[in-house]
Amino acid sequence: RTTSQMYQESTFTGWDFANTWGIIENEIYPVLRWSAGEILFAGGDGSTTDPYLISDVVELQNILFDMSANYSVINDIDASITSTWNSGAGFIPIGNNTIGGFYGTFDGQGYFISNLYIDTGNENYAGLFGRTEGQADIHDVHLVNADIYGRNYVGGIVGFSVGTVSE
Repeated sequence: RTTSQMYQESTFTGWDFANTWGIIENEIYPVLRWSAGEILFAGGDGSTTDPYLISDVVELQNILFDMSANYSVINDIDASITSTWNSGAGFIPIGNNTIGGFYGTFDGQGYFISNLYIDTGNENYAGLFGRTEGQADIHDVHLVNADIYGRNYVGGIVGFSVGTVSE
């Protein structure tokens, strides 16, 4: 297999990507979901008392592996690189109508996420968090100089929220 094929879920027929394995296509190879915190974040275990630590935009994207966990940003994040991701579509919004919404806790701790690029084309639910569920709690995050495009339910921090978003 080629490297680009190894970044595609379709290469791994028969693998359980819903429960056992995780992948962010075109970005990382498959990883076991139970080990995601050990290699996908700057620290933490995703619990209330020890949230996963987010230090860069790749770790931010890795939230897709566990949308029910607790997260804490530990520094400002420059997301300029996202304009080159996914064949120009950029950052994949955290949560949508297909995979469900984010229902964890995200504490931005007052840090800034800058230069985020998202283009979902004709798809709905575009934003840092494309869709959240009732239990979601997103707070203290600042988004600056973001370019976010989509069809319906488009926003900076959240495209469609059923949870809590506060400063």
